[in-house]
Amino acid sequence: MKAVEKAPEISRESGLILEAISNPERYEIMVALGRHREGLSFSQLAQIFSKNHNTLDRHLKLLTRSTLVWNFYERRETRDHSFYKLSTLGEHLLNDLKQEIVLTT
Repeated sequence: MKAVEKAPEISRESGLILEAISNPERYEIMVALGRHREGLSFSQLAQIFSKNHNTLDRHLKLLTRSTLVWNFYERRETRDHSFYKLSTLGEHLLNDLKQEIVLTT
């Protein structure tokens, strides 16, 4: 009988990505950011999701730590604002996941 092998270790970066996309709320945030390629502010995201601000903040921090989402500052309406948008990796991952979801439904 062949010995069962231990699964390979997952890198820290891969672990963060898997943790980030494993939550349906974070996936929905990524989908919303994918629809708004110019980026959304925290308050815009809070309006879309009607979430507790602490919960939304935690989701966004994990998404940015996993490099799926970028947090950037931009001057709009004569003031600097913080915005979130999908990173290139986030865009590719979201597109791949959408294709998988379409194929399985």
